[in-house]
Amino acid sequence: MTRGAVVIVGVVWAVSACANPEPGDTTGNGPRDDPESPLELTRILDYPAGGADPYPPWTLVTDAAIWGDDLVVADVRSPGVYEYDLVGSFVRTLGGEGAGPGEYESPRDIVPLPSGRLVVWDPGNARVLSYHPDGSSTSFRVHSTTYFASVRTLFSIGDSLILIRARRERDDGAEYADGTHLLVYSLAGELVDTMLSPRIDAPALAAPQEALFGSAVPFAPTVKWIVTETGEVVATTGESYEVLRLTPDGDTLGVVRRDDEPVRIDPGEREAWKAAMEFAARRRDPSWSWPRSLPFPETKPVISGLRPVVGGGFAVLLHGRGVEFPELRREGAVHWGEARQVDVYSSAGSWIGSIRLPAEEGVVRISPTHVVTRLRDALDRTYLRVYALASGE
Repeated sequence: MTRGAVVIVGVVWAVSACANPEPGDTTGNGPRDDPESPLELTRILDYPAGGADPYPPWTLVTDAAIWGDDLVVADVRSPGVYEYDLVGSFVRTLGGEGAGPGEYESPRDIVPLPSGRLVVWDPGNARVLSYHPDGSSTSFRVHSTTYFASVRTLFSIGDSLILIRARRERDDGAEYADGTHLLVYSLAGELVDTMLSPRIDAPALAAPQEALFGSAVPFAPTVKWIVTETGEVVATTGESYEVLRLTPDGDTLGVVRRDDEPVRIDPGEREAWKAAMEFAARRRDPSWSWPRSLPFPETKPVISGLRPVVGGGFAVLLHGRGVEFPELRREGAVHWGEARQVDVYSSAGSWIGSIRLPAEEGVVRISPTHVVTRLRDALDRTYLRVYALASGE
């Protein structure tokens, strides 16, 4: 594995949204209507269920995954790594708060490995923990001069390599101008390589930046990329349905293209996002107002995100038509969502099928057998939903 090309990866400032279209609602002039998809979803768990009394000890859930026959949830703020069975019963807490063996300060990302181990990224201690099914663990520390990325940080390749997305300093103490790198570690904690983020030549990505946040306007196209469990880099600008499959060296393995049109942003949706951004900005600078030089897009990029599929392959998340959920309106939050379509691809880039989700749900994890999604209620509490994923053929 050698060093690849570099690009600055943009970060989209975002606020959680909830909405719930009627069953069968489609996205109109966004994602195309596929022929009947061979993938079928069956809801098997809502956690916590009902009125959630008592609500679990979650304060900021950042990741969740199916591990063996259970659901594992990482909460960066409580902090905790919690395990539940698929009928909703609490099983155990893995590790605990601290800096000792098996302990963490802020567990953020989790990845189940083919061997049965669960890898947890703890940026608070700059450490990677690996839990075995019996609850025992090992860990190693990541380079102490690393500035860790705020987006999804942890990836894995097979059973042997752990990748941490990061920003690093040069030898002279300055930060790399091109930002994001991947630090490649063995499970024994040896730094075996450094990969640079993929280069995508896209002049349209010169999106206006808001200086207070240093981030792009909501719905402005930005480079998105992931690493699959087979070691491919998958990248897109999201402007159109064009997804690049790359080697770690940056060589092109293939391009996935489909005919999807951008979705127009509803005027009410646009105003809700602007109001939420203004609310957050004025908490830092009370005099802040929306700059004239910061135009808001008229349409959404076709692609909203990418996800690795457990075991190999990748998923493409598409933007959809905005749906308002007035009962979730509150100051500083966006009370809009969008009906979601997710296209699932094999590690060779072949289309496996598509799934559609209600606007209230955000995709957390996709595996060949399950899909885990996240919902939020009017009190801003997180709920998780688990679907069984199967082929209808």
